[in-house]
Amino acid sequence: MIRFGINTSELESSISLIGRVLGIRVTFFDSEGAELKLKSLRKMTRYCMVRRREKEFDARCFECDRIHLEAARASRKIQIYRCHDRLIEGIIPLYDKNGIYLGSIVFGQIRDVGLKRKDLTERLGRLYSQLPSYSIAKADEIGTLLKYVSEYIIHSEIIKRKNFPWADKAESYIGANIGKRISIAAIAKHSGYSASFIHHRFKADFGMPPAKYVLGRKMKSAREKLLDGKSVGETAAELGFYDLFHFSKAFKKYFGHSPSAARMPPDLSGFVGQQIQN
Repeated sequence: MIRFGINTSELESSISLIGRVLGIRVTFFDSEGAELKLKSLRKMTRYCMVRRREKEFDARCFECDRIHLEAARASRKIQIYRCHDRLIEGIIPLYDKNGIYLGSIVFGQIRDVGLKRKDLTERLGRLYSQLPSYSIAKADEIGTLLKYVSEYIIHSEIIKRKNFPWADKAESYIGANIGKRISIAAIAKHSGYSASFIHHRFKADFGMPPAKYVLGRKMKSAREKLLDGKSVGETAAELGFYDLFHFSKAFKKYFGHSPSAARMPPDLSGFVGQQIQN
């Protein structure tokens, strides 16, 4: 894996300005597909917060985000689309001068000015009417504007590549042994450094302590296995959890919903938004 140094204050300043001016939610997903927690960015709209309390709806949102982030990364083009709930969203992928993917600027939770909704309850309809409203054409212009912002981010090296050989070895070891108990001593032995070095450097280079990073890798792997159709029991066993209760508790704490809610039907067409432009 290639890690990146991110000047979060500069990144936050660059994209939050657009969000404030246009009254929309603009955020950033890193190269691993994780949303950065930037304090001054607009929070999720009330409409989406309420809807995502439903486990199945939240799973659809996650899958819709994942698929369109992957599409933007693969095409290297702006993606403007309607999400599974027919809200307008957009993704602007960032690549450095060497063609390395840095992450994506994402905007959305926008009500389509030309779309009338009659499928919502009175409460949801009221919250829906409070969403920022733009046309598809305007969303396309927002995407273009954020493309210019992304070029500034790249040129200014607000996000830049970091190369840590020891960390590549550590990550490779963790990935190959994700179903086992992974200790600092084992990471140190595989990386060729002392346990003391790993203990002190891991958080600085990975952004979190070893145990938290390993758990995150296990949880992301678990979600992928569940989405691929594996049972909760199979997933727990393959990832080294000693019982279903321990696995389910860890999964729910990490994602906010149970493992069974993360399982998706093989046909994802009903969960993926309508592509408008790329």
